[in-house]
Amino acid sequence: MKFRRFLRLSISLCPLMIAVCSVTFAQQPTGSVVGNTYDQSGATVAGTQVTLRNVATGEAKTLTTSSEGYFEFLALRPATYEVLAEAKGFHRLHHTEIVVNVGSVVRADLHFEVGEVTQVVEVTSEIPLIETDRTTVNRSVDLKEVSNLPMLGRDILALALTAPGTIQGAPGTQVVGFSVAGMRTQSNNYTLDGVSNNDPQVNGPLNLFHLTDAIQEFNVQTSIASTDVGRSSGAQVSIITKSGTNALHGTLFYTGRNDLLDANDFFLNRAGKAKNALRRHQFGGTAGGRIVRDKTFWLFSYEAFRDKTQQPLTARVPTVAERATVTDPVSLKVLAFFPDANTPLVGGTNWTGTAATINNNDTYFWRVDHNITANHHLTGRYAWLRGSSDQVQSLTFPFHGNITNLPGQHSMLIQENWARASFVNEAHAAFSRNRTKFAPSDVSLNPASIFTDASGNPLPGYVDTKVDPLDGGLPNISITGFGGLGAGTNMPQGRATNTIEAYDNLSLIAPHGWSRHTLKVGGGLRHEQTNRFLNGNYRGAISFPSFARFATGQPQRGSLRTGPGGTFRTWSRYVWSYYAQDSFKAKKNLTINYGFRWEYFGQSREKLDRGSNFVPGIGMMALNSNLRIDIDPTKLGRDAITLTPVNFFLPRSGQLSGDYNNYAPLLGIAWNPKILPWLFGDGKTVIRTGFRASFDDIFANIPVNMGLNLPLVLSTTLPTSTYTWGTALNQNRSLFAADGTVPGGSRGIITFNAWDLNARTAYAMNYALEVERQLGTNYSIGISYVGSQGRKLGTFLDGNEPTVTAVVDPTRRGDQTPNQRTFPFQQYAGIFQGAFVSNSTYNGLVATFHKRAVHGISYTASYTFGRSLDDNSSFFGSDGEFGSYADPRNRGVERGRSSFDVTHRVVATYIYELPFGPHRRWLNGVHGPLGHVIGGWDTSGIFNYRSGFPFTILAGTAFDYSGLNQFADRPNFAPGVTDITIDYSDPNNVFNCHNTGCPLFTQPVAGTIGNVGRNRFTGPTLTNMDFAVMKNFPLGETHRFQFRMDFFNIFNKVNFNLPSSNLQFSGGVPTSSTAGTITSDSNANPRLIQFGLRLDW
Repeated sequence: MKFRRFLRLSISLCPLMIAVCSVTFAQQPTGSVVGNTYDQSGATVAGTQVTLRNVATGEAKTLTTSSEGYFEFLALRPATYEVLAEAKGFHRLHHTEIVVNVGSVVRADLHFEVGEVTQVVEVTSEIPLIETDRTTVNRSVDLKEVSNLPMLGRDILALALTAPGTIQGAPGTQVVGFSVAGMRTQSNNYTLDGVSNNDPQVNGPLNLFHLTDAIQEFNVQTSIASTDVGRSSGAQVSIITKSGTNALHGTLFYTGRNDLLDANDFFLNRAGKAKNALRRHQFGGTAGGRIVRDKTFWLFSYEAFRDKTQQPLTARVPTVAERATVTDPVSLKVLAFFPDANTPLVGGTNWTGTAATINNNDTYFWRVDHNITANHHLTGRYAWLRGSSDQVQSLTFPFHGNITNLPGQHSMLIQENWARASFVNEAHAAFSRNRTKFAPSDVSLNPASIFTDASGNPLPGYVDTKVDPLDGGLPNISITGFGGLGAGTNMPQGRATNTIEAYDNLSLIAPHGWSRHTLKVGGGLRHEQTNRFLNGNYRGAISFPSFARFATGQPQRGSLRTGPGGTFRTWSRYVWSYYAQDSFKAKKNLTINYGFRWEYFGQSREKLDRGSNFVPGIGMMALNSNLRIDIDPTKLGRDAITLTPVNFFLPRSGQLSGDYNNYAPLLGIAWNPKILPWLFGDGKTVIRTGFRASFDDIFANIPVNMGLNLPLVLSTTLPTSTYTWGTALNQNRSLFAADGTVPGGSRGIITFNAWDLNARTAYAMNYALEVERQLGTNYSIGISYVGSQGRKLGTFLDGNEPTVTAVVDPTRRGDQTPNQRTFPFQQYAGIFQGAFVSNSTYNGLVATFHKRAVHGISYTASYTFGRSLDDNSSFFGSDGEFGSYADPRNRGVERGRSSFDVTHRVVATYIYELPFGPHRRWLNGVHGPLGHVIGGWDTSGIFNYRSGFPFTILAGTAFDYSGLNQFADRPNFAPGVTDITIDYSDPNNVFNCHNTGCPLFTQPVAGTIGNVGRNRFTGPTLTNMDFAVMKNFPLGETHRFQFRMDFFNIFNKVNFNLPSSNLQFSGGVPTSSTAGTITSDSNANPRLIQFGLRLDW
C-alpha cells in the first residue's frame, strides 16, 4: 500500500507541475547535501536535528533525520555552507567548509560522541573528494579557478575545454565552441543562473556579457545529465553568478594587452612583415553587500572591453603582368579594388596585409537577493550589454564587415519556497533580448556607378544605393585561385530576438515512509520572437573560373536575390517541456536515479505568412495556402511567376505536424562498494553508469529561411556557362527555358530554401560507465567509457536532385546535352531542404586525475581517446569538409570521421601558491620589505594537446563529375595509390600538390563521385601551454592588491590550421595554386601576453 500511495503521488504531481509551471531548457542550478548520522559504534542516530547555514548570507534550514539516520538538504544554491547537528545524549557537531556546486551531491556524514549537548565538537575531517551519490558526469570550475587560471580576454567559456572529454569544435564550423561525446558543437545548452543564455538563431552561447568577476561557479555536465535539464543532447553549461553577502566586498581590475609584448605570427614573420598592432583594455569592478543583515543583499558589476587589433591576412592578387591583360572596361574598374602584390608568389599567395578589428562594449550587472521569510527567498537579476564591433567577416577585399551589437539584455526573477527543508519549490521567470546587425564596410559604395554599359547606364541586377541604401557595396566576386572581392553573401543581415521563459521545479523527499525516494518534477514554457532580415546576395555573386575570363569580362556563373521591401520578417514559436525524476536510495551505498523528460520544440510561424516551403510531389507552395508556385515559360522575370491552386493546403508553419513524442528516459546508478577494501578503499570508490536520451532544439536560422523564397523574394542561380557583366545578374530573362545567355536545357534557375515537411526532432542516446577512486585524503583518479548514438541529425538535402542516366561532359550542368539527367521539378533549380536524416556514433575512453588544494597546490588532468563517426557533421560544413552530401541518395558512402573528431586529447590545469614568505610554508618568519618581495607569489597554467582534425580533399566545384548537382565530388587516387603521406614540416606542400600537378590524385570518372573518402585525412596536431604568474600584496586584513601576467602559448609553438584541399580539376589537371598549402595558424595564436592589476576589498 505504501508503494502504491507513493506511485500515485509521483504520477499525480506530473500534470500538476505542467499546469502550474512554465521552460526548462534551463536547468535547476542547484546542488544538495546528504549524509548519515552515526554514534561511536557505527549505529545510526535517528531524530537528529541538523541545521545547514549559508556562511556568506546567514540563511539557514533545519531538518530532522529519518529513522535510518539519513538527511538530505534539497535545491541548494551554489555556495559554502556549514552544518550544526545535535542529538540527545551527544556532543553537538559543527562541520564547516561544505562547498556546494551545480549538480553536486555532497556527502557530509556526521559521527557523534557521547557527551553533553552544550559542548560543540568541531569536525576537522575533509569532505570526501568524490561524490558517491552523484550519477552525472560533470566538471565544476570553482571561484578560485575562475580567478586564477589564465583566460584570454577574460572569456570564461574557454574554461569549458578544461572539462574531461571535451573537444574543441572543428575550424570553420558555424558555432565553433566545443563537442562532448560525439555531439555537435550546436548541441550544447548554455544557462545563466538556470535560464537560457542561448542564441536561438544559431544554437550557440550568447557570449556577449563580460561577467567574470560576478561569477560564482562555472559547471559543465558532459554525460548522463539529470532530467531537469534539456534542450540539447551535448553538454549542459551552467554559469552561476554571485550574490551579495553580509560583509561589504568588491573588486577593481584592469587587464591589458599590447602587441609590443606578443610574438609575431608565423606567416607574417615568413613574409618579413611586422607583427600586428594591438591595443586591448578591459577594466571594471564589482561591489556587493547587505541592505538588511541576513535578509537583503545586493551585487553590482561593470566591465568595459576596448579592443583594436590588426588581423594578418594573405591572398593571391593579380600581378603586374596579369593586370596588363585586362581589357574589359567593367573588369578594369573592378581591378582597381585589388591591392598590388607585395610579396613573392609563395604558397599560392603574393599579398600579405592586415585588417583592423575594433570591438567596444560595456556590460552592467545587478543582482538583489531577499529573504522574505525564513522559508521564502526571492532573487532578481539584470544584465545589460551595449557595444559594437568592426571586424573581418569574409576573406574578400576589402576584408571588412561591420557588426553592431545593439543593447543586449538578460533579466531573471527567481522565487524559492521551502514548506520545509524536504519540500522545496523554485519558480523562474526570465526575459532576454539580443539585437545584432551585420553590414559590409563598403555599404556606401554604389554598384550602379561602377557596373555600367558603354553609355554609362547601370547594368541590370546591380544595386543602386539611391534607391536601396541598405544593400550597397561590391557584389561578391570570386576568381578561382585568387582572393575575392566584396563582402560575403550573408550580408547585410540583422535580427532582434526576444525570449520569454518561465518554469518551475519541485523537489521533495517522499512522504508516507518512503523517505528513501527524492522526487523532482517540473516543467516550463519558452516563447521566442525574432524580427530579422537577411538581404544576403541582394548585391549578387559572380564567379570566374580563371583570371583570363575575368580579364575579358566573361563570368561563369551569377546569382542574385531580389524582392520588394527586402526580407524583413517576424517569426515566433513556443517550446514546452516537463520532467519527473526519482532518486532512490536503495541502500546507503547505492543510489538509483530514474525518470523521463518530455520536450516539444514548437514550429516557427511568420506573422504575415511571407514565405514558402517545398511539398514533395507538388513543388513549392506559399505558406498558409493551397497555392503552388509555378513558372510561365512564355514570360520573363517576375512576370513569369504564377500561383496555381492545388488540392493540398500548406499550414502557416510549413509543416504538417509537430513532433510530440519526444520522451527521453533516464537511468543513472551510483554504487559505493563496501567490499574488497584493498581495492575499493572502504567506501572511497564510486562506480557510475547510466543511460539517457536527449533531444536537440533546432536553431531558427534553418526554418526561417523559408521567408527568403517566392512569392516575394526571387533567388536565381545561373548554370555554368559563359556570361557577361551585363547578363550575370539579369533576372529579366526566362526563368525556365533557355534564352540567348543561358545554355540549352529546360531546367529553371530559381533556387529555394526549404524545411522538411515532416521534420522530426534530432536526438541522441548517451551512455557511460565511470569508476572514480579517492586515493588518501586529497587525490582521486577516474576512468570512464562514454558512448553515444545520434539519430535524425540535421543536414541539407537537395529537393530537386536529378536522376542520372549518363554523364558525358562534366562541364555542363543541369540537363544540358549530351548529359542525360531528369529533374523532378524542371521549373526550379536547387531546393536546399533542411532535413533530419544524418546519424552518428561515438565511443571514447576518458582518464582523469585530480588533487585537492592542499599546501597551496591543486591540479587536474585528463586524457581522452575517442572516435566519432557520422555521415554529416553540421548543416553548413566546416573548413575541412563540404556541407552537403556528394550523393544524397547514397549517404552511406559519406560515413567517416566527424569533422570534430579528435583521437587523442590531453588537458591539465594547476594552481600553485608558491610556499615562500609570510603565511606560507617556508620563510614565513620573514617580514618587512623582504617579506613583500619573496612572499605572495602564485602561478597557474593550462596545458592542451590534441591530435588533428580530419579533412576532405575535393575535386573542385567548377564541374559536375557525378551529375548529381551537389558540388561535392572528390578525386580518385591515382592508379596504384591507396593512401598518401601528409607531411606538415613544410606548410607549402603538405600532400605533394604544390607545383607538382598532384600526381597522387586524378579527376573522378564522369558519372562517379570519386573514390577518396570523406574526412580521410588528418590535419596538424596542436600543442599549447598557457601560464600565469601573480604577485599579491596584502593591504591590511581584508584588502589585497594583485599584479599578474598571463602568457598564452608561452613556448610560441606554431600550430597550423587545416591545409587548403580543393584541387579544382580542369581538363583533367588540378589548377588550384593553393591546394596542399597552409596559410593560417590555428586558434592557438603565437605567444600572447596579457597583464592585469586587481584590488580586492
